[in-house]
Amino acid sequence: MTGSLSTPPCLYGMLEYGPEGTFNYHTKSLDMKAWAEKTGNKDKNLLNFSNYGRKYLSKVFYNQAQDEFNSLSTLQGLTESQRDMMAKVYAELNSACYEGKVADIREKVMAKKGYKLWQEEGYPSILSQYLEWITADGGRDYNTLSVK
Repeated sequence: MTGSLSTPPCLYGMLEYGPEGTFNYHTKSLDMKAWAEKTGNKDKNLLNFSNYGRKYLSKVFYNQAQDEFNSLSTLQGLTESQRDMMAKVYAELNSACYEGKVADIREKVMAKKGYKLWQEEGYPSILSQYLEWITADGGRDYNTLSVK
């Protein structure tokens, strides 16, 4: 899985056909900084969009996890520290999923205490099940593919 054009890092796919039926696929991010500079836009978030977009998306996912903790009675017994660790892991994995880069961080994140808490305390949360899917499916690079 890679993200959508409307969600940071605003990826789109490029498919290049070669001789004898070969093709190469890779993703690219919109260059918001170049667009802002070209149009004279002074918005600091656009001029530093890769950093801004990454932080924004991470915050959205962090808050999504915190909302889940507050809505499910089975998760309300978690300490603030546990919630924070779990929300950070959720944000990190989900952000990497949107970039198609789970393979780059998968093992490191699965070793974190926050991930283990999702496994031990997260059920029946849909977010817990989603993290299981991300880590099970995230063992490969979804940003490039070459077929010869």
